[in-house]
Amino acid sequence: MKILSKILGPFTPLAGILILLLVWQIAFWVEVVDHVLLPSPWSMFVAVWQGMSGGQLLFDFFRTIERTALSIRYAGIIGIPRPRTAATISEDEFVQIKDHCLEVFQKLVRGT
Repeated sequence: MKILSKILGPFTPLAGILILLLVWQIAFWVEVVDHVLLPSPWSMFVAVWQGMSGGQLLFDFFRTIERTALSIRYAGIIGIPRPRTAATISEDEFVQIKDHCLEVFQKLVRGT
């Protein structure tokens, strides 16, 4: 591997991407799985380009990132109580906090 890195220099990551695309294209030609499950790299590129140029795919991508971040945040709030609050918070207060977090998350998922 070091020989390849010396030959390619800063283009080594690009070689990895090209090898991945080549393996993907060969798997498409050989029909390892149905074309619905493994489309060609070119058709994927076209679909991503059309989605990005229309704007909807980019919006959906950032919406997914936002929901994931909020999910991690609320999971941390619910599942990882801080030592000082774990001792001072009552079970009823904890349930109220959990219910509020779930309500906010459900509104976010519904898009309201």
